[in-house]
This record gives sequence, structure tokens and C-alpha cells, in this order.
Amino acid sequence: MSELKPCPFCGGDNLQLSSHCGYRARMSPTGEIFSIRCLVCSVAFPSEYKKDLLVGKWNNRSPQDKHTIITNHLNVLAECIKSVPVPEHGREHNIKMRDAILNVMASSVEVVR
Repeated sequence: MSELKPCPFCGGDNLQLSSHCGYRARMSPTGEIFSIRCLVCSVAFPSEYKKDLLVGKWNNRSPQDKHTIITNHLNVLAECIKSVPVPEHGREHNIKMRDAILNVMASSVEVVR
């Protein structure tokens, strides 16, 4: 796909530019919705109703966007881990493992920033 630059997250060039139909497409001014997805790392870019606008956003994404997305994903994962109940059996070990994972994730967020 020559009009799209490689994926800004993994560098992959196996990209899928799709046109969608359905409710959102019917509500768009053009009657179409487009999206881009990397088939290597599965990152997807938010939909747009103009193909050229979507391609421009994909090709001109700043490195900060990548860091923001990674940080947000790590924060969401941390909240999910915190919300999982710790079973009574092996509780102390499980809490230590959970805390170790959360510490690694917090360190990763700092490195990304």
C-alpha cells in the first residue's frame, strides 16, 4: 500500500485500509467510513469519513502519540490488574507478584515518557 507510511508502532507495512458501512457510515456526510489497521501489531487508527484525511493523519502522526498510547495502555492494564481479586490460597505470594508486575509497568510508563 504505497500511499501509507509504515506502522508508527511496529514499522510493519502490512496495512489494511478499509471502508465500512453501517450506522456510522450512514450518518457521515460522505456515506462512508474508513479505518486503517496494521496487520502486524493490530493497532487500529480511529475512523474518518474522508479517506485522504485518514491517510494524512496516519502518515503524520507524531512520536508523542505513540508514547501517549503506550502509557494509556499500561495505565489501563494496571487498573485491570488492581481490580482482580487476590485469592486467599497463596495470598501473600500473589500480592507480591501483583505488586512486582505493577512496579514494572510503572517503570515502563516512566521510560516511555
